[in-house]
Amino acid sequence: MKKLSRMLALVMALVLALGCRQAVATAEELPEVDLIYWCGANPDQKDAELVLGEMKKVAKDALNVNLDMVIVATSEFKEKFNKAMAAQERVDLTWTGYIQSIQELVNLGALMPLDDLMAEYGKDLIASLDERLLDAHRQADGKLYQFPAWQGMVGNRSYYMFPKAAVDATLGEAWVEEMQKLMYDNWDKNTVENQKPVYEQLEKLLAATKDAGVMGLGYNPTNECSFSAWYSSKSIVGVGSYGYIDLWDDTFTVKASCDNPWSIERHKMMAEWYDKGYIRADIASLESTQDEKLAGFQDETGNTPCYITYGHNGFTDDLSKELAGTKIDVYTVHTNPYCWTTLGQATGTSIPFTCGEPERAMMFMNWLVTKDEKAIEFYNLYSYGIEGKHYEWNEAHTDITVFGGDGQADSSFDWGQRPWMMGTLLNAYSCAVYPAPYYEELIKLQEDAYTSPLLGFNFDYTDVETEYNLLSSIGKEYGSMLDCGYLGAAGVEAKEQEYRDKMYAAGLQDVIDAIQEQVTAFVEKNERTW
Repeated sequence: MKKLSRMLALVMALVLALGCRQAVATAEELPEVDLIYWCGANPDQKDAELVLGEMKKVAKDALNVNLDMVIVATSEFKEKFNKAMAAQERVDLTWTGYIQSIQELVNLGALMPLDDLMAEYGKDLIASLDERLLDAHRQADGKLYQFPAWQGMVGNRSYYMFPKAAVDATLGEAWVEEMQKLMYDNWDKNTVENQKPVYEQLEKLLAATKDAGVMGLGYNPTNECSFSAWYSSKSIVGVGSYGYIDLWDDTFTVKASCDNPWSIERHKMMAEWYDKGYIRADIASLESTQDEKLAGFQDETGNTPCYITYGHNGFTDDLSKELAGTKIDVYTVHTNPYCWTTLGQATGTSIPFTCGEPERAMMFMNWLVTKDEKAIEFYNLYSYGIEGKHYEWNEAHTDITVFGGDGQADSSFDWGQRPWMMGTLLNAYSCAVYPAPYYEELIKLQEDAYTSPLLGFNFDYTDVETEYNLLSSIGKEYGSMLDCGYLGAAGVEAKEQEYRDKMYAAGLQDVIDAIQEQVTAFVEKNERTW
């Protein structure tokens, strides 16, 4: 930690010594520099060398940068990046996102604060977000360490998709209408009385499909399709990893997540569902509960003739259906009536403390969000590859057809990465997966979305790091068995109590107290109210 801090101080001193110098407009006027850019994506595609070579040419022509684009498998990114920082390996720009919290990286001293650099070389970045959103992305010390890759900062109106054929063959469309009404009536009320009816409505469908013989392997309650995403993100606000605050609670009282009455009730319900045969019998042995191929109902061959799945971008009814991306007809049911302002920390760009060219790194970040012709070319080379080889335009030159993948980064494609890893999706060529009208709609929705008073709160667990790590280990030990229900109704209550006892013995109350102290300070400092 001391080495990281000393190196950070040296780098920032160098930045200040270079002075406040505006970036000039042309590559010819900029000194030639090398930049190493780490991005979490798929490194194993056939045409990687070809596409990265073209990107290198564009970066050289536009900014006089010799770019070394290092593609690291997302699943390996956290481990490799942390090792690189520990070894003080030079990295000038890096993707940061959902694989590791920004606050954690800040606590490690791995990232440079961006504010001073942005003030001089990131004016387009600043202009791309209003002050409210910019401030919401600050960390516990009030500084920016990541600029989010824009993909719309509005959400929390997710939706579920139910297979139309299975519903029609069992309970019919009336079941869907009742499910929608229950969700809308109860979405912001965190009580067993209000949450349970939604799950009971789902159980009716599970029972009916099981009786009709169309359930397949069964329901997976820990997958992204699970209804846990409904109650945990709609009726409460998460703070830290182990605390929550009820929506509309003017006292902003932090409560322990493991004491949430509905969470305890839900664990009992999952155990009962397991006993009834609604949850797939092999749930305890699945290697990955996050694999979409395991979502919902599935037959023994791996086909999915009937499944429930979840979509997080349910901004409008029409967009939800358009973006469902299913191969079968579905009914969509939304989790709540409103769109809320959301953070973009799930994916963005940061400057590591080992950066050798912080000014030029910031200029590069800034360039990526501009409408500069070469910036757009660079962005879409990364996202879709080379025109004619990896995609083609329609006759009107409004949309492209990608030859496999549409930016989903599957290893079987010649090329294709996820556009939301950097820059802004407003610069992405319109295609089936990333249609331009969708992002134009998000701009409008973002302006009017409701903003939580806790948006931008970041819990700094430095003072309770030992307790925090112990709680994490206990959560991994007990989480799956409680969430999946495979203990059965006879065993869940004792295991639930054992889990909670261990959490408190490991220092849960100290962590909750620390969260409360920081929440109270945040609310008072920023004059936040519901």
